[in-house]
Amino acid sequence: MFKTSRNSLSVLGAALRRRALAVMSAAVVAGVSALVPMSAAQAQAAWPSKPITLIIPFGVGGATDMLTRTVADKLQQRLGQPVQVDSKPGANTLIAAKYVLAQPADGTVFYVAATSLAQGKLLFPKEFTYDPFKDFTPISMMAISPLILVVNPTKVPVHNMAELIAYAKANPNKISVATTGVGATDHLAGELIAAKTGTKMTFVPYKGGAAAVQDVVAGNADMRIDSIPTSKPFIEAGKLRALGITGSRTAMMPTVPAVFDTVPGVNAEGFFMLVAKAGMPQPILDRMNRELNEILKMPDVVARLQGMGLDPKPGTAQELAKTIKDDYDMWAEVLRTSGIKIE
Repeated sequence: MFKTSRNSLSVLGAALRRRALAVMSAAVVAGVSALVPMSAAQAQAAWPSKPITLIIPFGVGGATDMLTRTVADKLQQRLGQPVQVDSKPGANTLIAAKYVLAQPADGTVFYVAATSLAQGKLLFPKEFTYDPFKDFTPISMMAISPLILVVNPTKVPVHNMAELIAYAKANPNKISVATTGVGATDHLAGELIAAKTGTKMTFVPYKGGAAAVQDVVAGNADMRIDSIPTSKPFIEAGKLRALGITGSRTAMMPTVPAVFDTVPGVNAEGFFMLVAKAGMPQPILDRMNRELNEILKMPDVVARLQGMGLDPKPGTAQELAKTIKDDYDMWAEVLRTSGIKIE
């Protein structure tokens, strides 16, 4: 028979009490954890557990649709979940924006927005009741749509931006600019150039870009600020003369200078960006930014987008937030100085 001292029993009892407390503490922690929402790390690890939808504000077959489908295919491969594209056109992109805002911010719905995300608030304040800076969270720029300033080489005897400015100053309102409508990006870009150079031009709205550029080629209008794919064949045929890119220089037209090289402060271009409804978990936003940036650097993606007249533009969420704000402020000033009224 073993003999156990009172001291040994005391030590054993203390050890058993410590073990019991440890077990109880672990049970309490587990119970509390079950009641607490997923941590940022857990949210990141669990996502994506459902299919993802990318909402676009324009119709099927356009540049936005093709850009988004290109990205969606790659994103699906990298995330291991279905990624679908859903088109919700209409009301100057307002239908798509409102749809996104009506969805839960759980990482299943994202918005491929255009410049109208913020511009709409300036142009249609009564309809665009959302706050572009508070209701949406920037994720990353996707692509830039460079615009090119072209003139009819016979009707406008100039070869560069400096000559165009001098000609416009010597002939107020003589230059007719074909646009796709009051408040459209091409119209506002022209107004911006006029404001920055102190010149006056006559802006003529058309029902579409094709009709507008055809009239410049035919000599019925003098100037157009156009997408590169639309104007490039006419430039190469000598029927239009390219004077400048209204944003940054592009590899699609490497010999054409930027307008802001001559007219500082002109940076007018279309852009497409990925945003989410405010409130989405930060780990999901960070993951989407990383994945999208990697996709936009892929050689086959770059080639495909440039074939559509788009320059891929990876970047940070902070850079996109600044771009949206700068773009908003620039157009607010243009509208104020030009006195444009959108009906």
